[in-house]
Amino acid sequence: MQKTDLPYYVTNFFNVYLPGQKNLSKNTIASYAVTFKLFFTFCRDNKDIQPERLKLPMINEALVTEFLDWLESERNCSVTTRNQRLVSLHSFFRFILMKEPAYMDTIIRILEIPYKKTPKTVVPYLSEEQMKILFSSEKSTNGMRFTSFGLFSGKLSPVIMTKQKSGWFAAMLFFLYNKAKK
Repeated sequence: MQKTDLPYYVTNFFNVYLPGQKNLSKNTIASYAVTFKLFFTFCRDNKDIQPERLKLPMINEALVTEFLDWLESERNCSVTTRNQRLVSLHSFFRFILMKEPAYMDTIIRILEIPYKKTPKTVVPYLSEEQMKILFSSEKSTNGMRFTSFGLFSGKLSPVIMTKQKSGWFAAMLFFLYNKAKK
């Protein structure tokens, strides 16, 4: 087996580099492994390249881009998932770049594949007036009083919950209902 064979590098990437040099968790390594399983499936089913026949020189920017497009179109993966798969592949090709400088041009082209932008999640919050209403009320309309706590920066802090037109609005990790004291 030649050192330029893909199986040699995949084995070293997962068994030596990720757990040893990068000190990644087992879950992260498992996520990276899923990326490679999907990539091999894509190559087998869409390119008629059996995984055991896949060689490093066969992988280029076009193949990786087609794989990422396949994730989104055929597997209905989100942009976030697509980007996570690209992170795994970028990590692998950075590893290869240090081992096989002869493939530098191809690898740099793969590393230049951009991440797609994802919409930012807007975290809602309560206004000062809503907070005053919350902390001034002792009982809810059904005779129950609630005590709630949330974890913020490693400390327990009161969590805010109030009734709005659209329903209950809450920013909490958990809550406990207690019978109201009479």
